[in-house]
Amino acid sequence: MITSEEKGVVIYVVYENPSDYPGKYVAKRDIIKLGKLTRDPYWIMVEKDYAVIKKEMQRLGLVWMQRHMGDDPVIKETWI
Repeated sequence: MITSEEKGVVIYVVYENPSDYPGKYVAKRDIIKLGKLTRDPYWIMVEKDYAVIKKEMQRLGLVWMQRHMGDDPVIKETWI
């Protein structure tokens, strides 16, 4: 039996106005596996309109998570 820890947990982090895409909203997919976070280099969304990213997160059936106080200021939210 494969545990969820072996498969990993996929999270999507939405950034607002990051330095690599100024003036944009960016969603990046990360995988947490065995306690290590890895960025998926093949999945990224860059949009001028936040509503487009939110709609895609909802289409994927993800659950919204509020940002944590200790997060980098450019992190808007996380979806899991």
